[in-house]
Amino acid sequence: MVSVIMSVYNETEQELKKSIESILFQTYTDFELIIVNDNPNSESMRAILDTYSTNEKVVILANEKNMGLARSLNNGISAAKGEYIARMDADDIAVPNRIQLELDFLKQYNLDLVCGNAVYIDENGEPLDNSKQRKGYFCTDLSKFLPYTNPIMHPTVLGKTNAFKDMGGYRNFPCAQDYDMWLRMASKGKKIGSLDTVVLYYRIRPNSIGQKNSFKQYLTHQYGLQMFKERQKNGGVDSYTEQSYKNYLVKHHAEDKSNIVYYQKVRQHCDLFIESLKNKKIMQAICYACKACCFNSYGYKILYSIFMVGILKKLTKTV
Repeated sequence: MVSVIMSVYNETEQELKKSIESILFQTYTDFELIIVNDNPNSESMRAILDTYSTNEKVVILANEKNMGLARSLNNGISAAKGEYIARMDADDIAVPNRIQLELDFLKQYNLDLVCGNAVYIDENGEPLDNSKQRKGYFCTDLSKFLPYTNPIMHPTVLGKTNAFKDMGGYRNFPCAQDYDMWLRMASKGKKIGSLDTVVLYYRIRPNSIGQKNSFKQYLTHQYGLQMFKERQKNGGVDSYTEQSYKNYLVKHHAEDKSNIVYYQKVRQHCDLFIESLKNKKIMQAICYACKACCFNSYGYKILYSIFMVGILKKLTKTV
């Protein structure tokens, strides 16, 4: 059986219902859907969830207060009865055979975790134009790429429950808690793969955590990589504590507006670099790459990650 874990907070009624029902009407039927309400004071959220409370496949948990995504997911994992856990965001839409596709792929290649591809949609559920769509990867060993880039879309994953529990759940980061999880799995020798099939419609929301806190998300990625390198040197042990993570953000001035602006400019130049490459405008691409690197070290690291994604695309058909 599969336990699908979903945390809800501020999604609209339409978004939430479409997301829930895309799971309830899966072709694979041996599952439970665990919904963690991280907005327990919202009467409208409780009213929406109450409409599903009589469904035997749905388990609704309510946090005592707002706890954030990481702790909410850990609550769901603790309650899970399934042999496998699938992640689902409350504003995304799963394709009808998502669970079956991922479960078959995971078993076929004897993996601990699998992810899939997604189509980006806007707030109205309309697909974004092709130039903004994500390319899928076929790969049976993503672990070798994780120290350089994160090719895994969090809400597309399905994995063995033990793989999540062996990690002690997600660490309490406000963002990028998934990348830290995959890096810790890689440190423990877990096998992670990706199928290049679309399994999800991924909603891009202007007010999402990733959109609002892109600089903090970048720093959290870097902190996760620092912990990964520590584990490599120290026999699998790192120095993570919630306080050490907070200290890292303070050290790198995560709330400094000038740093945030610099980072956003770097990201903009990197995006233009990618677009120029796609249009085969090589000199223009070089110009944007130089501009990205002129601001500070962010540019070098982001461009390095972009090049690793390019290498991933070239290699994944054979690994």
